[in-house]
Amino acid sequence: ERQKLMREQNILQQVFRILKAAFVDYGNKSGAGLQMNDLKDSKHGLQPLFRLCYRILKHSQQSYRKNQEYIAKQFGFMQNHIGYDVLAEETITALLHSNRKLLEKHITKKEIDTFVALVQTKKDHRFLEYLSDLCVANNEAIPSTQELICNALLKNKQAGSILIETRFALYI
Repeated sequence: ERQKLMREQNILQQVFRILKAAFVDYGNKSGAGLQMNDLKDSKHGLQPLFRLCYRILKHSQQSYRKNQEYIAKQFGFMQNHIGYDVLAEETITALLHSNRKLLEKHITKKEIDTFVALVQTKKDHRFLEYLSDLCVANNEAIPSTQELICNALLKNKQAGSILIETRFALYI
């Protein structure tokens, strides 16, 4: 009932408006709105606000298809926040977890490339786990996302920095 109420009262729409508002230019003297790197700057106080917004989004989508579909339409925007420690990646993977239709429909080369780049640059196991979550839904492989991940890893010249070299040796 709460999730339905959130949808009917346009709470999710308002949460996304809050997430977008910080980056809009309102004609102030300093010029453009904030940049993505400003999320990490404590003087703006945005990181705690964004984390709370993403927690609301994460909880509002649990077991409620209509909210999942609404949030999934915002993947392009949410992807911009991945890697800034505002829970965007957790929200995306929670949304896609065990939801094959959303995985196949909304995960594109752009999302995969973002996670691969984060694994390479940040060297944080969480991003590798998020990438692995995109491969499977309900213990069933998702060939389209697996192919995108393989292409991103194998065609990238810097992929060697995250791949483990294995050798098969036959001793007689």
